[in-house]
Amino acid sequence: MLKISKILPCVVLGFTTISIIILFYPFIPQKWIGFITLHRVKSALTLLSPIIFGLITAYIAYQQHRLAKTQANISKDQRDIAYDKMRLEHNERLIVIFNKMAEVYRALYDLECYYPNDLKNDIRYSAARTVEELSRIIQVSPESKKWALGYLKKSKKISKLLDVCWINQQECKFMLDRKTYQSIFDFGNKARALFDTKKECLDREIRHNELLYNNILCNLNKELDALMDKVTEGMGPYMDIRDIISPRKFDE
Repeated sequence: MLKISKILPCVVLGFTTISIIILFYPFIPQKWIGFITLHRVKSALTLLSPIIFGLITAYIAYQQHRLAKTQANISKDQRDIAYDKMRLEHNERLIVIFNKMAEVYRALYDLECYYPNDLKNDIRYSAARTVEELSRIIQVSPESKKWALGYLKKSKKISKLLDVCWINQQECKFMLDRKTYQSIFDFGNKARALFDTKKECLDREIRHNELLYNNILCNLNKELDALMDKVTEGMGPYMDIRDIISPRKFDE
């Protein structure tokens, strides 16, 4: 297909050739003068003028079209950059929220719901009724007191994490779809229930040496596992930015 950018130089060259012929007309050999007359040259110029100006106009319009297309592409690239920047900022916030939930999830599994076997007798015959009381009793062994203090430290950490997750969960209400938000909301409630149940189970065992929470804890653990999977699946599309950070392929 012929392009305007290639045709126009040819037209200009032809127009220049005709002008040169007119300029050097007196010096043209006599045998050619019969063919190349001034009238014929003027007639050719008259016929070619509209074509030349039309091509020039078309060329200008073509360049304007290319410029408009380039500007449109630049505008689209700017919109894409702004959108990708927003996605990156959104991703950073969601990563923090997800990591806090994962931290709660791991901490809850590390939290004891029964006291250690090697400390059973020491704890059983103490005057303690809760872990907090156990940590303050002087008569118990250093190992029992150390274990109780460690448990309280983990318990306080989980309590703070659950408060942070509750605040994050409220923020997710305006960032994610309703189904994903509901999964996050249910996860927070279930994590809180598991936390309270584990503490109650441990305190009850200290008081009465009874194991009444096996089935309850097992069901809560399973439900929390399922909710964690739902949260991961629901938040995944919002946090997936591989199309932004993946290496670009350049044509050689």
